[in-house]
Amino acid sequence: SQNMPLDLYPLLQKSQDEGNYNIQLPITGLGPVLFFNKTHKDRIKKRIYGTPEFNFAVSLAINRHRLNQDLFLNLCQPQQALPQNLSFATEADKTFMAQYNPEKANQLLDEMGLKKGPEGYRLRPDGKVLTINWEYSLQYVWSHDLPRYIAQDLGAVGLKVNLREVATVVAREKQLSNGNDITNEWVAPFEPTLFASPNTFMPPYGTAYPVTGIAWWQWKLSRGTTGE
Repeated sequence: SQNMPLDLYPLLQKSQDEGNYNIQLPITGLGPVLFFNKTHKDRIKKRIYGTPEFNFAVSLAINRHRLNQDLFLNLCQPQQALPQNLSFATEADKTFMAQYNPEKANQLLDEMGLKKGPEGYRLRPDGKVLTINWEYSLQYVWSHDLPRYIAQDLGAVGLKVNLREVATVVAREKQLSNGNDITNEWVAPFEPTLFASPNTFMPPYGTAYPVTGIAWWQWKLSRGTTGE
């Protein structure tokens, strides 16, 4: 799934007779998922990223329908990041904070006190511009277009995003140093995986890459002598 993005589908479809192969589009898992580092070593960012309303605002600011149409050939279903085919997931779960609503996103950010500065960007409590550094690996985001589109959406509500492609090994080093703002993940996609590996979905989210919540992970492994 990491190396077969949907934008290859038209070419594969066109060439299947000549290539003597069949194409299947099974019910699959999620596209790239992004989440913020809630144990960030920058304490101001940690507090902001750990605030539910900030995460709600980011989710509402993302135009999933545009992503689906332009990047996923309109073959996907815009929804919240959930494993597929969950017997207990409701439609309300799937659509929670997943609609495109930049007005509500702006309202939530305003209520958090993240006011816009003279350049139109949101300011941190210390008066500095809140700059989100998204260092992504193509292994986890498929293409440069996905972070570029999302950065545009977040910019529209005043969130400044700096994009930088890095090798996967560099992204992992950032995760371990607790200095990354955003981690991307391919979430285990199905209900059996959820039951078999529940640690994937709960703090500290396991030790396999990609890693987030590294300070929680360190606390658990050290039995409270390091981390938090």
